[in-house]
Amino acid sequence: MKMVGSPGYSPAGFLLPLLLLEVSTWYSAVSGFSVKGPVEPIMVLLGANATLPCQLSPEQSAADMHIRWYRTQFSPAVFVYQNGQEQGGEQMLEYHGRTELVRDSINRGGVALLIQHVRASDHGQYQCHFKDGQSSQEAIVELHVIGLGSVPHVHMMGPEDGGIRVLCSSDGWFPKPKVQWNDMLGVNLQSLSESQTQDEDGLFHVEASLVVMDSSLGNVTCSIQNPLSGQEKVSCIFLPEPFFPKMDPWKAALAGTVPVLMLLLIGISYTGWREHQAKEKEVKKKKRELNERDQMKNEKEMAQKATEKLKAELEQRKALYLEDWKKALLYPVSGHCRVQRAQRRRKRELRRDRKGSVSLLFILWACFHHRFNLNCSFSDWRKKHFQCANVTVNMEIFHQNNSDSERNENFRVETQDLSLSDKQGDCNLITLNQEDFTSGKHYWEVNIKDIDEWTLGVYEKLTDKSELSTDLQNKKFRVLEKKGSEYRTLTCCPPNISQDDCLQIGKCPQKIVIFLDYEDNDISFYDMTEGTHIFSFTQTNFSGSVYPYFNLKCMEHSHLCNIK
Repeated sequence: MKMVGSPGYSPAGFLLPLLLLEVSTWYSAVSGFSVKGPVEPIMVLLGANATLPCQLSPEQSAADMHIRWYRTQFSPAVFVYQNGQEQGGEQMLEYHGRTELVRDSINRGGVALLIQHVRASDHGQYQCHFKDGQSSQEAIVELHVIGLGSVPHVHMMGPEDGGIRVLCSSDGWFPKPKVQWNDMLGVNLQSLSESQTQDEDGLFHVEASLVVMDSSLGNVTCSIQNPLSGQEKVSCIFLPEPFFPKMDPWKAALAGTVPVLMLLLIGISYTGWREHQAKEKEVKKKKRELNERDQMKNEKEMAQKATEKLKAELEQRKALYLEDWKKALLYPVSGHCRVQRAQRRRKRELRRDRKGSVSLLFILWACFHHRFNLNCSFSDWRKKHFQCANVTVNMEIFHQNNSDSERNENFRVETQDLSLSDKQGDCNLITLNQEDFTSGKHYWEVNIKDIDEWTLGVYEKLTDKSELSTDLQNKKFRVLEKKGSEYRTLTCCPPNISQDDCLQIGKCPQKIVIFLDYEDNDISFYDMTEGTHIFSFTQTNFSGSVYPYFNLKCMEHSHLCNIK
């Protein structure tokens, strides 16, 4: 049967809500009270104080009740209130001295837990438990801790894959933030890589990188947002068009020439193969075929043995080379000569073999050297074992001495990390934006294009000097200097000179890279344009902190050394 006036509803479906309401009313009547918490989560900034409220319903005094605040486990607890006072025996160690019960409204059933100096570990759910005799009720309170980190630091890392690699980093975020790149029109850009790590306090450190391929973008913005509060911090970087790498003309020409040469080689090989097949058809004598077969078999065995021997020797040399890279190819010129000498020695050894074996072994030898690229640029290869130093070149004095605006612009564009701050005040145009060099391997580049007079190198702050010595006398310089077309190397501790040698440099360097190996006591100068070694200081051990040095005057024109 269906109830009259209620088509489509059965008696059981109508009575079920009434039954649930009766059970809820009966349960509340038995317990005598219920507990209510806030509907929305409590949001607090990292390091501030958080207040977590709970309210009895109906209103009644909670002064004589057992009140317990806990998280996932009932014991140990965050805070325990019993017999009118705080009970510290069951309290968690991380909340000692940071929690107290706000009892302003305890007679009306309102209590609140105050947590001072909120940490990232305080983030999450809390439960307030009220017990009166045999009756007990509890409610859940959600606490969201918001950590706003530092303003993002955005800087260029250098050219990569035909574009510019840009890195964005920031510290002190909680919970895990969101990172977004945008161009000047607000269009989202896809990150190349992103990493987020937590420190011992639970705060997140975020790093995201981007490769900008379009030189017309101009500004690139990195924004980091807190997912809970929606607050964000933004930094912007300007990418000048001249910083984008340009394709060399010889590379474009090579890219077009290689396919043509390959097609020509295939055509010649095919023609030679057809001629060889035609000649083979004319050779029908069994004796000659038998002799040729035996001869080919012997040559193949000899070639296989020689190939295996050569492969074993090359693998051994490769292992020794990878084991001690500093002893292999010390300078690019010497490395090239070693390859030529090894090739000539191998040719003399192979002349003793048959013509077929010689060709096969020589091809294997040439392929090996081409595969491992022994004639590559030494400075680019050596950078893999050195760390790029964070330096700044002061352009203010350079502008005063060079009025050619186009030259200044070229110098500014080709030198990385430029600024107008002279922090050292001793005519040193280069500033180290990190800790001084007391260990490790480091390198930095300096553009000295079209400068007629300069001094470039390092100075060492000596630790064994007397306290009465001046700041200049506590420094030991190892520099390479140019005046006009003359070059020389100096080692001096003002006002004395321990080394003064002239250098013969055929072509004026445009950009110089300095490699510093503190443990090996090595300072080396390389011409980046020509890819050649200029000079190395390896005589004296380091005994103090080492700093980069760059001046637009020779030592004899400055106040560092009294050289006449």
